[in-house]
Amino acid sequence: MRLPGRFLRRGGAAVELILVMPVFIIALFGIVEYGIWFANQQQLESASRLGALEASETDILPVTDVLFAGSDTDLAVRRQLLQAGLDTSDANLRITLEHSVGGTVTTVESGSLICPPPTLPSPPSTADYVRVSVCMDIVGGKLAPNLLKTFGFDIDGRIAHQTTTLRWEPSMTP
Repeated sequence: MRLPGRFLRRGGAAVELILVMPVFIIALFGIVEYGIWFANQQQLESASRLGALEASETDILPVTDVLFAGSDTDLAVRRQLLQAGLDTSDANLRITLEHSVGGTVTTVESGSLICPPPTLPSPPSTADYVRVSVCMDIVGGKLAPNLLKTFGFDIDGRIAHQTTTLRWEPSMTP
């Protein structure tokens, strides 16, 4: 008994679908994960910029890590990240403030995430500056969902980093 041609064509379409579907799903997961990561990377950049703006306008900058934790700059960065729905626990975040106020470069930090120092251009040597760096664990900080882990593309343990440098111009109001 011989099957009509239409049954053979339907079987061929099913085989093609089975072969193409995993590639389609991987591509879809990749697009979704990259989109989420890119949107949250913009939030990380915004938090860095807001922290640098806050630090550039403050009259007194912290000189120790104890003074920096809970300062206006630290809180401004964490508030911005919280509004974006990102995790601001110390295990997933490090905020670094570097400033040259007073003639010496001082670096203070909050958060316990270990991140490599960024490769940045030298700041201006003629003016006082502030530089705020925000470093966050991509998966732990909820920057990206790690959808491709099942397929062997694991981003767990990777770090996202944003830095903003501004001139220090404290407010002149009494």
